[in-house]
Amino acid sequence: GVVLVAKGLQIVQDVQQHRGLSSGVLNGNQSMREKHGAKGREIDEKLKGLTAELPQKLLDGEIWSAIAAEWNSLRTGSLNLSAAESFSRHTQLVDRLLFFLVEIADQTGLAFDADVDAFYLADSALNRLPAVSERLGQLRALGVGYLAKKEIGEAQKVQLNNLIAEMRVPLRFLNVNLGKTMRYNPGVAGIGEARDRINQETEEVIRLIGTDIVAATFSTAPSDYFARMTQLIDLGYKETYDTLLPALKSLLETRAEHARRQLLLVLGYAVAILAVIGYVSVGAYFSTIDNVKALAAG
Repeated sequence: GVVLVAKGLQIVQDVQQHRGLSSGVLNGNQSMREKHGAKGREIDEKLKGLTAELPQKLLDGEIWSAIAAEWNSLRTGSLNLSAAESFSRHTQLVDRLLFFLVEIADQTGLAFDADVDAFYLADSALNRLPAVSERLGQLRALGVGYLAKKEIGEAQKVQLNNLIAEMRVPLRFLNVNLGKTMRYNPGVAGIGEARDRINQETEEVIRLIGTDIVAATFSTAPSDYFARMTQLIDLGYKETYDTLLPALKSLLETRAEHARRQLLLVLGYAVAILAVIGYVSVGAYFSTIDNVKALAAG
């Protein structure tokens, strides 16, 4: 389950980048066209890889069918859409993918661990970090478009500010979650440094959005803005792949091994008890036979 979730998150990460590159191209930055095509091919390969490993029950579900159909449509036609429609459809696809990751977690038992150490690891990896990354991804896509076009309206400024406000909520929960994750899982204590860096760089890009995009200065090159936002978003994903998910996998494997040993111990006790019962029963049987014979002889 952990491996499938990691591969699914990589696809989410790439679709978010594809959305940003589409926005850049559709708003006039043709230098992003080659990267846009390459990212599309990369998503194709990763979807094929995940498809080959998913349980049949998930493959047969409506969610996966909708994901495959939507991606095929965007893969071939995203640059024929308006920038707004492309953004909307990419965002819907990301939402479906994130929901599908929860389905994977449900099917593989990752979402039902009631123990506090595993809960905060899973919740941080499956819910909190993806929620922050998606808001940042939307800010990346919209910001690239405004910088490429060098134009932003009042409604669009409101949209950016609303996205920033929305992002602060899951970011606050993420900080709380990561603090508890470190408390209950000392082996991931190093994630605190990454958390602080995410917070610091998030505030820096929020200031950049305010002074350069909302203020309509447009001094940052779209490609530079895309790279900076991607570096921040990838930091969160890196911690998920390198720290949170491996720690969760290790914890669940240790717990499974402990449960296996406990089962073997219980089975051993059961076999021993049955052996004693058998021994006593056989002894009682022969004792009874001997007594019957003695009575018959007397």
